[in-house]
Amino acid sequence: MPLFMDVHKGTEFTLEEVKKAHLADLQVQQKHGVRYIQYWVNDAAGMVFCLMEAPNKEACASVHQEAHGGVACNIIQVEKGDYELLMGATTVDEDDITHKDGVIDPAYRVFISVSLVGPGKYTIEPEFIAGKYLRESGGREILHPGQEILGVFNSCTQAVTCAKNIQSALNKYLQEKKMADRIEFRIAVGAGEPVTENEGLFTDTIQFVSRLNTLASKNQILLSSLVKDLLGRTISEKSFDHLFKVLTPSDEKLLIKVMEVSEARLSDTHFTVANLGKEVGMSRPQLYRRILNLTSISPNDLIRELRLKKAERMLRTKDRNISEIALEVGFSNPSYFSKRFYQRFGALPSQYLGTA
Repeated sequence: MPLFMDVHKGTEFTLEEVKKAHLADLQVQQKHGVRYIQYWVNDAAGMVFCLMEAPNKEACASVHQEAHGGVACNIIQVEKGDYELLMGATTVDEDDITHKDGVIDPAYRVFISVSLVGPGKYTIEPEFIAGKYLRESGGREILHPGQEILGVFNSCTQAVTCAKNIQSALNKYLQEKKMADRIEFRIAVGAGEPVTENEGLFTDTIQFVSRLNTLASKNQILLSSLVKDLLGRTISEKSFDHLFKVLTPSDEKLLIKVMEVSEARLSDTHFTVANLGKEVGMSRPQLYRRILNLTSISPNDLIRELRLKKAERMLRTKDRNISEIALEVGFSNPSYFSKRFYQRFGALPSQYLGTA
């Protein structure tokens, strides 16, 4: 049967109440052809997640409705392979919410995004990062087309430790190979819940972490505010001074808005920083200072980076020609587009066509 996952949030509950509701689900599930497999409680965020096998979403909802009247905020269908990769192995008993070590799993998962920038002939093999560091640190590797490498962790401490190890190893590698002036890297670490209002498992979190990667400075680790909160006192505050850049919730709110507005207007060749500032409610000088302070890149450079990264993804699919793609990402002059693309990726657009 298909696999589904739901999310309940917005109401106050105790752990005992959740356990009782789950046991009630088990009592009536067979009547609706459903098998509840597991559930997670995120007490701090006020969320409960359920995993079940069912013929359809309606059957999932019917069990909750009959058992205790609870209504899920969203129910999504998930592939077993995606679930196992993104959620990872678990030791939670189906009739309990605690691990065998007594720790409650809040269902947050932590993602690392690593991107490499430099000429194609100097590109470091993904295995150098993904194989040696992600897996050895307890992470699970998710390879995406292009120059971004993604890993997922159950443990926030493991994820951040892995990011530090990657940062140190890449700096050393680039220095030894005398490539530090040719290649740069960016690392972002973010966390989130498996199900939101949108479709797809961890869709919002993966998109968010990819955006953070775009915003990270050269050879920097950029941490989301939730990652910082989850770390608690496991890493010294002093280490953040030189190893990490940590965003506050207000920083994230602004940057997400900037990214959303920019991504929606990438095909507009007349879209400027002044337009961006107007849509986010800031003057051009204010926006310039805020973005530069948070990311070490200017708003103009950020918009161009978004355009080029989108072009790189589109070129790999080879469903349009170079001129069409250039126009789609806001470059009215194909020659200028090719020049900027080469400066960014170290290869001509023609060399990327159909490489997905």
